Amino acid sequence: MKNRFYYLDNLKVLLTMLVIAHHVSITYGGSGDWYIMDPNRNELTSLILTLFTAVNQSFFMGLFFFISGFFTPGSFDKKGAVAYLRDRLIRLGVPLILFYTVLNPLLVYILRLYYGEYNGSFVSFWLKNMPNYAGPGPLWFVQALLIFSIVYAIVRMISGKFDKRIYFPSNKKLIAGAVCAASAAFVIRVFLPVDKAFFSFKLGYFPLYILLFASGIIAARNNWLDKIDSSVTKRWFITSLVLIVVLPIVMIAAGSPDAFNGGFTVQSLMYCFWDPFVCFGICLKLMQLFKNKLNIAPAILKEAGRGAYVVYITHPFFCVGAAMLLMPLDFAPMIKFLLCSIMAIITAFISAALVIRIPVVNRIV
Repeated sequence: MKNRFYYLDNLKVLLTMLVIAHHVSITYGGSGDWYIMDPNRNELTSLILTLFTAVNQSFFMGLFFFISGFFTPGSFDKKGAVAYLRDRLIRLGVPLILFYTVLNPLLVYILRLYYGEYNGSFVSFWLKNMPNYAGPGPLWFVQALLIFSIVYAIVRMISGKFDKRIYFPSNKKLIAGAVCAASAAFVIRVFLPVDKAFFSFKLGYFPLYILLFASGIIAARNNWLDKIDSSVTKRWFITSLVLIVVLPIVMIAAGSPDAFNGGFTVQSLMYCFWDPFVCFGICLKLMQLFKNKLNIAPAILKEAGRGAYVVYITHPFFCVGAAMLLMPLDFAPMIKFLLCSIMAIITAFISAALVIRIPVVNRIV
C-alpha cells in the first residue's frame, strides 16, 4: 500500500475500536440492540451512553462505507470484473456465511449456557435451533458492502470507467448532500423506524451510507483526500460539536425518546437532519487529522490494521465474554463500560493477530 494511505488503515483501526465500545455501551445502558444486557443500570449512565451511541451511529459506519468506496475503483481497475467479484465474494461472502451459520448460533448458545437455559452440546443446539438464530449480527455491514460491491461491478461493466472530473464539494454541495440524505432518511423512517430492521438492515440509516460509499468512489477518482480544505473542516466540525451538545437537551425536553426513532414526528425529522450534519463534521475532521498526524506505519499499527477486519468479525465474542466476567461485580455501570471496552478491545486485537497467521484464514481476510 502506498505510504499516503497508511492513515486510512489507522483510521479503520480506530473505527473498529469504536464499534466494540459502541456495542459494549449498549450492554450498560446505551440505546440499541445487543446480545447481552447488564441489569445494573442508572438513568444518568444510560443518557451518557445513549449520546455516545448516537454520535457513533452518526458517523462511524458511514465512514467505514466511505473508506470501502475509496478503495473500490482501484481494486476493480487492477483485477478486472471477474477477479474483483470473486475477491469480494470470498473476502465478504465467506465470513458472512460463517457468521450466519456458525458464529451467531454459537454466541446465542454460549449465552443460553450462561443463563442456565440450555445444558446440551452445541451440535444438538445447532440442529434444533440454527434456523431461528441464523443471522449476520454486526456483519450486516459486510452484507451491505457485498451488495454495494456487486452493484458497483455491474455499473462498471455496463458503463465503463467514469473519468469525469468532479471537484471537492463546496459548502453548498455538502449542505445539499446532507439535506438530501436527511430527507430520504425521514421518508424511510416514517414507515420503518430505525429500531426496526428489514432483512437485517436498518434502512433509515442507508441514505447516508449510500451517499458516503458513492462519495468514496468519487473521492478516489478525483484525489479528494489531498484537497480537504481546513477552513471547511473547521466550520463543519464546530457545527457537529454544537449539534452534539444540543441533542441531549432536545431529547430531555421532548420527553419521548421513541419519537426520535421514526414516524411522522418532529423529533424524527430533527434526528434525521442531525445525523448527516454531525457525520460530515466528524468525518472531515478525522480524515484531515489522521492524514496530517497519523500517516505512519509503526509495527503495532500495521499489526492492528492487518487484524482489524478479523476483529470486526469476531468482536461480539469478546464483548460478551468480558461482560460475563464483569456481571457479578458490583461496580458502577460506567466503570463496567470502560473496563469491558478495554478488555474486549485488547483481547480481540490480540486474538486477531494470531488468527490472521493461519494460512487458510489469511487468504480470506
